[in-house]
Amino acid sequence: MLTTEARIIAATNRDPMQAVEQEKLREDLFYRLSVFPLYVPPLREREDDIILLAQHFLQQMNLQQGTEKHFAPDSEELLRQHSWPGNVRELRNAVWRSYILADQDAVHILIEHQHKSFS
Repeated sequence: MLTTEARIIAATNRDPMQAVEQEKLREDLFYRLSVFPLYVPPLREREDDIILLAQHFLQQMNLQQGTEKHFAPDSEELLRQHSWPGNVRELRNAVWRSYILADQDAVHILIEHQHKSFS
């Protein structure tokens, strides 16, 4: 007989209790996954984290590419003004896209409003 032990880390951008009430999530599964619930507010509510994460993503790109690019002076304000509906993934993609398109050492944040359809 083979035995195993597993821990599940699950995330959602929806209210799980509401999903249970709407019968979109089984109640027994909800309680199995709710051993240690952790609420993380959306990125737009953690303004200081936006800058820290953006700097982290830029540093990652610099390490991967052997460069020393930095954010342009107006970047911090642009980062703070955006609502980040895609949260950390959207921020990471915006930093990476801006890094790739930067023609100098100064990275200007490019925030594109993407639609559900990429046509």
